[in-house]
Amino acid sequence: MAEERIYNVPLRNNWKKVPKWRRSKRASTHLREFLLKHTNAKEIKIGQFLNEAIWKHGGENPPGKIKVKVTEDEDGVWKAELAELSERAKRIIKQKEELEKKRKKRLDILKEKLKAPEEEEKTEEEKKEEEEKKKKAKVTKEQEMQLKK
Repeated sequence: MAEERIYNVPLRNNWKKVPKWRRSKRASTHLREFLLKHTNAKEIKIGQFLNEAIWKHGGENPPGKIKVKVTEDEDGVWKAELAELSERAKRIIKQKEELEKKRKKRLDILKEKLKAPEEEEKTEEEKKEEEEKKKKAKVTKEQEMQLKK
């Protein structure tokens, strides 16, 4: 089952402890540590838009707290995303989904082209003619073998 949780992660207390130029990096590592602790996961993947939200104002000024939606995959990997996506993020995700659909359609078309053309249904007369040709070919091969001996 795909489990889903929402956390409001406080970041300020941790990034205040490091030099100013290293604050966003510390905020992202603290976010990962927080999620590992609260989900008991072995691996956490931070989403693109969540990372952008942390680094939005540069390396020196990350947000004090951030709302995160965490979901578990079938593989046991937890993915962290922004709980409330911006309109830009929704649009980008939609564009990616549309591109993926187009790629799948193209792959299906290519697979169909690469498949060997199936034999068209033949009438009974055509089948009988083919069988006769095969029999004649067998006879000639047998005859050739006898002649060689």
